[in-house]
Amino acid sequence: MVAAYALEIRFLRSFTSCETIRPFSVAANVSRHELWVGGEFGVNVFDTTTGRLKQTLKLPQSKLANGANGANGFGGYVALDARTSDVFVLDGQGCFHVYSEQGSVRKFVPKVPKPGASSSGAAIQSGQLFVSNGSEVCVLNPYGTLLRQYTRLIDHYRFAVAPNGELFLSEPKTKVVAVVDSNGDILRVLGFGLLRCPSSIAFDRSGNVLVCDEKQYCVFALDPLHGQLVYKLDSFSPSAQMDTGNGVGAYARGICVDSDGDIYVSEWFDNRVSVFGF
Repeated sequence: MVAAYALEIRFLRSFTSCETIRPFSVAANVSRHELWVGGEFGVNVFDTTTGRLKQTLKLPQSKLANGANGANGFGGYVALDARTSDVFVLDGQGCFHVYSEQGSVRKFVPKVPKPGASSSGAAIQSGQLFVSNGSEVCVLNPYGTLLRQYTRLIDHYRFAVAPNGELFLSEPKTKVVAVVDSNGDILRVLGFGLLRCPSSIAFDRSGNVLVCDEKQYCVFALDPLHGQLVYKLDSFSPSAQMDTGNGVGAYARGICVDSDGDIYVSEWFDNRVSVFGF
């Protein structure tokens, strides 16, 4: 079911061959007709024209990784550089694998103050690579050289970078999304009283903030300035409310928006990606 407020949003399709990875990160490349799906145990690459699985990439895992920590130690995060169509994949040992449109692959270990720290994700904005370890965010060039840091951040689970450079941090403990400036100072908080377990964040074509909520099995679209609910994507599947014994189900865990405005949501225990469009 899709609950939309004054908007027409429809389910488009799904990618279901994610059985081996437990997807929590997605990146869609329209020009390459590819969907990259990162998870605990690797990355799946789909052909978005046919829906078929093109390849599976196995990645080194962190020794700290375990099934109870939300996959923070596994790596498997994917990020698209929209300017070059390069796809950056972060493995569980802190190494980036960069896949170019021409098929070449290069690797680098980012030059960060805390190498080897478990990651809370990666993002690319304006040709710069953002990497988080859950308490700070480092900004790198595409080859891993440190440019600057956001060092006075509150603990967070996932993050996204707005075009204006603001960081949006999901905080499951306080059940909000905090927006901070380049100094790490909190500008505002979103989702108070609405969110229960905010996770991955993206921005739709109108600039609304898309927030996965792992305890409500849905995605909230919030106004980026005032936090009002704009629309909601929920009840992805009949099994979305299943109880796994840990109080979680087939929840929405990863999200991205492609250059056409389509929204991709990875569903953790259902091992698939659902796509929505306007």
